[in-house]
Amino acid sequence: MINTYKQTLASIPDNKKKYQAAVSYNLALAYTRANQLKPALDLLSEVLKNGTPPIQRKSKSLELRIKKAIANGSEITLKQNQSAPQTQNEDEKADKDLKSQELDHLQIVATINANPGELCCYRVFTTNEAPNPEIQKLFKDPPRFNPRSAIAKEESAGLEKMMHSQKKRA
Repeated sequence: MINTYKQTLASIPDNKKKYQAAVSYNLALAYTRANQLKPALDLLSEVLKNGTPPIQRKSKSLELRIKKAIANGSEITLKQNQSAPQTQNEDEKADKDLKSQELDHLQIVATINANPGELCCYRVFTTNEAPNPEIQKLFKDPPRFNPRSAIAKEESAGLEKMMHSQKKRA
């Protein structure tokens, strides 16, 4: 999981600090779960500089827990969901942040010349290798789909005849 976060972090442009902060926070959580507290602390200091207010609050809380664990020499156990109860004002701010992030994402996607099916992996993994020629052949033509009526027929491409003749032989 740590390597996936590192790859994702490397793929985010330098001018998108709030996205880097969100991924860095998650990477810090992964380090914390792996009991690697020093790298987690280093990441959290960056998150506190560049993150959105909700991420900064979570980062500060995690940073305090990590410092306490280091001082006591104990381990940290994290819950699956660390979201704290929020007030209505904080909820409204979080909604505005999400809407802002969504608009940023839409602007980024609008500048990309992508084929259907390529956006789901956008900015997650990168490679400098040329695609395999055999794989390029697969994407040359779209897949062929049979209409539902062809599947519902009594005899679909002769399959029933083959199955019926095999039963007679047995």
